[in-house]
Amino acid sequence: MSLRLEIAQDEVMADQTFVQLQQEGATAEFDMNLDLTKIINSGANIYTLAGEQRIQSAGNALPMGEAVVPVGVKIDAEGEYTLRMPDGTEGMVVELLDYETNTRTNLLLDDYTITLSAGSYENRFALHIQPQKDVTTGVGNVGDEVKGIEKY
Repeated sequence: MSLRLEIAQDEVMADQTFVQLQQEGATAEFDMNLDLTKIINSGANIYTLAGEQRIQSAGNALPMGEAVVPVGVKIDAEGEYTLRMPDGTEGMVVELLDYETNTRTNLLLDDYTITLSAGSYENRFALHIQPQKDVTTGVGNVGDEVKGIEKY
């Protein structure tokens, strides 16, 4: 399962980062052949912080399971920025945590817009990812005849 978190300004994507949850091979630390190191560009940057060393990552592979992933943001100019997951959350509950404002935003339902000053924010944001098991995604055989409910 792969998640794409992006930062936008004036509805235009400025940067993105990826988090992938997988069954085998990934750890919570920076994994050389799985995780991607972030290259900071001018403008607005977003990345995750991998492992205890908090390595700036453009792509972060993690073991399947609940996780809190620190998110870093580096902004060159003050302005209003939006953090969003335009591709959805792959059927998982994914919340953006803002430790400064003490808010949680479900990224399946809402984007998170905030005014930020120029600078780096590596202790302010995190993603709380909760893979759900046995989620009902459809109900079949509903009508005049009762045949039961099927879970897909």
